[in-house]
Amino acid sequence: MAVGHAGFEAARPGAASPWRHASRQRAAGTGVPRPGRLRPEKAWTRRYLQPWWCAKPLPADAPAGASWLQTGNSPNPGAAQRRQPGINENYARELLELHTLGVDGGYTQKDVQEVARCFTGWSIHQPFGGQRRDRFARPGMPGAADVPPGSFIYRDWAHDQGEKVVLGVKIPAGGGKRDGDMVLTLLARHPSTARFIATKLCRRFVADEPPAGLVARVAATFERTQGDIRACLQTIFESPEFFDPAVYQAKVKTPLEFVASTLRAAGAEITDAQVLTGALARMGMPLYGCQPPTGYKDVAEAWVNTGALLNRLNFALVLASGNLPGVKLPPTASGDDGRALIETLLARYVGGSVSETTYRALEDIIGDRTRLKVRTPTTPDNEPVLEEDGDAENDDASMMPAMPRPRRTPGKAFAPGVNPAMRRYDLALEALAQADAPLPLTAQLTGLILGSPEFQRR
Repeated sequence: MAVGHAGFEAARPGAASPWRHASRQRAAGTGVPRPGRLRPEKAWTRRYLQPWWCAKPLPADAPAGASWLQTGNSPNPGAAQRRQPGINENYARELLELHTLGVDGGYTQKDVQEVARCFTGWSIHQPFGGQRRDRFARPGMPGAADVPPGSFIYRDWAHDQGEKVVLGVKIPAGGGKRDGDMVLTLLARHPSTARFIATKLCRRFVADEPPAGLVARVAATFERTQGDIRACLQTIFESPEFFDPAVYQAKVKTPLEFVASTLRAAGAEITDAQVLTGALARMGMPLYGCQPPTGYKDVAEAWVNTGALLNRLNFALVLASGNLPGVKLPPTASGDDGRALIETLLARYVGGSVSETTYRALEDIIGDRTRLKVRTPTTPDNEPVLEEDGDAENDDASMMPAMPRPRRTPGKAFAPGVNPAMRRYDLALEALAQADAPLPLTAQLTGLILGSPEFQRR
């Protein structure tokens, strides 16, 4: 018979694999291991510890038949069926940098590692709602059966029970879940956290560059009240900086705020919000689509540019024309007196107060009776622009015929990064651009007011 390279006879066709018997021999301490491979173990050992191609080889002095668990190479010697997870430094760094101390809060890389050790064992029970098997679930695990999917759960077997030192504070060994609670309390009471949260609140409600004195007072309130956000907001709203004319309307609306305020001001009735999510995506703020853990920015420089403002004006025009699918508008004001119509619309949408430049732009529309029209959003640069059209014979938006649906190539796939909601919004813009009838005067004035700098600011 032919002999295999491992010292076993080559199997004939139909015969049982020699490796089946070889694993039994090695389990009993006999047999020759296959060159270039690790010693075969039980299936659960290879599955729950580490695969043979990345595991450490057995020591040379290991006794015959020794397993990974007996040699101490297991990452979790006390539980063979479990694989000990490592620390999550990314989560610890985000906790320190983004939610508490801030990037300049005075912590070190060692603090990041110690915080990550404190939160070992903190997890989520069935984060996918039971649709996937929970690889950490074990029979008899206390409390696991009573915890609904998606809830917090602490797994003591996965916790690092050693001593830790976070920001100079010693956390004793053997604390279990209490280690994470101590870290949260320590961070919540840290002066850097008070300053960080105060800055974010002042940036949100006052200005992109909040006054340093106001930030200091809000931080003092945060520390004195042990993190009472209501008290911090009261400090902001009662401060003279909050009423300073220099910061009046200093904040620019995010796309979400713009869309929400536009719909509220117009008294819109929403029956299908899908097209609105597409509009938000076109404006650069898709719902739940922010990739960085910091969230969407709350400063004007992130939202004020030529393309963004044109996208907002396009949305205002298609909304005012009454051709946004799933959105119904109440009857709008109309009349022959153009200036009276301007005053009526200004009082409704911006309280009647606009700059001279904005008012002149509205008067120009009344003077030459040109009509604005959006260009299809499928231009190479993907930036919808405004163009002029001829006079309208009827300025009543309620009598404007429904826009025709533009033709589409059958079976044409969406462009990269375009979802059905965005495509539905694009079709509304395309229909408005391809319509033969120009926009009525009321729709034009409404769209320009909603797209004006006065309406763009909070």
